[in-house]
Formats: sequence, C-alpha cells, structure tokens
Amino acid sequence: MFYKALLPALIVLGSSIILISYKSLVLSDIQRSQRVGAFLKANYGDALNHLKLKERIFKMLQVDLNGDQKKEALVYLISPGFCGSGGCNLLVLSAENKLITEMTVFKPPLRIQQQDNKWAVLWVKYRGKAIPLVYKNGPYPTNRTVVDRKANDFPKDTWEVPFDSLPLYSF
Repeated sequence: MFYKALLPALIVLGSSIILISYKSLVLSDIQRSQRVGAFLKANYGDALNHLKLKERIFKMLQVDLNGDQKKEALVYLISPGFCGSGGCNLLVLSAENKLITEMTVFKPPLRIQQQDNKWAVLWVKYRGKAIPLVYKNGPYPTNRTVVDRKANDFPKDTWEVPFDSLPLYSF
C-alpha cells in the first residue's frame, strides 16, 4: 500500500536536501531521487538558475509501467519554474533515468491502468472528463488537452497515484 503514517523529516545527503513525509522510506527511493535530481540539474539547468533551493522540489513515485520488472519514475515537478495556470510538468523517466515523456499542464489526479505485456494507460482529468494517455510508438501524449477520446469517469480497474502523501524532494 502506498499510504503510510505521516512524519515530516529532513534528510541531508551530500549537497541534496530531501524533505520527506513518510514514517519510513526505502533507500532505493532516496537513491532514485538523487538520480532524478541530477537528471533535472543536467537537463533543466537554465530553468533552475532563477529558483531558490527551497523552490526546486518534486514528488516521485517508482512504478513498473511496462511490465519489464523495472520501475519507471513518475516525477511531478511542483517548482514555480515548471508550473503555470494550467498545471505543472510531469516527467516519466525510464529505470535508466532517460526521459520517456514530459507532460505539460498536468494536474492530479493521475490514475494508472496496468496492461498485460504493454505500457500502462495513464488517466487524467480535463474539464471534468477522464482522458486516457496511451503510450504509442514512443512517448505518452505530452498534453492532456490534445487527446480526443474522453470518458465520464475513470475505469474501475485503475489505481490513483497518491500525490498528496508522496514525499517532497529538493534538488
């Protein structure tokens, strides 16, 4: 289960400060957050220059999206430089920390519908409708507003990413 008792804590690892809200956290999550932080610094350095350290924050969930037994990372960038009036950026990174998709104007909720032997369908809401983001020939769609197929609600075989209870990481 993803939900755990909340116990805010601050962890300092080298030059990274990690604010966590879980009572316990798997070391692999901490290690992965450091790798994600390094990815963000390397790929978004110019966008980070105007941000204070306390504004460089993200939430992350590791989940196997394609059935290969390796966990991709869903990285929700909630820094001012990555958010606008329509939402914030959500990255999907491979287990090797390579960018699969960068979604703009993302807002929770995000629900995941696992598929046998293929990429999971990511479901988001836009204007009250559930929208499936399907991985086809490369990345997921980068913007929920351009997907045509809409449903009134999420399918029953989906589970929600608990963004509210995920730890905050600083990079």
